[in-house]
Amino acid sequence: MRVERPRWGSAELFDAELRSVHLVGGKIDFLNLRGARLTDVVIEGCTIGELDLGGVQALRVALVDCRIGTLDVTRASLSHTDLRTSDFSRIDGFEGLRGATIDELQLATFAPTMAAHLGLVVG
Repeated sequence: MRVERPRWGSAELFDAELRSVHLVGGKIDFLNLRGARLTDVVIEGCTIGELDLGGVQALRVALVDCRIGTLDVTRASLSHTDLRTSDFSRIDGFEGLRGATIDELQLATFAPTMAAHLGLVVG
């Protein structure tokens, strides 16, 4: 299924099962996928205020060229999930990023927050 240029205030898709979905362009203030099962999902070129992936089970998911305010991955299970070309203002639940691919710039940007999350003192 392909969805092009949505303009949604809120999309409540918690506990959904999405397979082979391609979301292209558009603006979404709040995308709630908490507890969803995602397989072969691509979100491309979207601006999303808050993306809730808490408790999600994701397989072969990509966020491509997206601008995301807050990404929540608390208790997420990610496998082959590509976040490399997207920008995030904030990430909640860093431990949920296990299984995701990020780029070096993203790692450098979030290093202080990750260190604080892990209780590391950098000095």
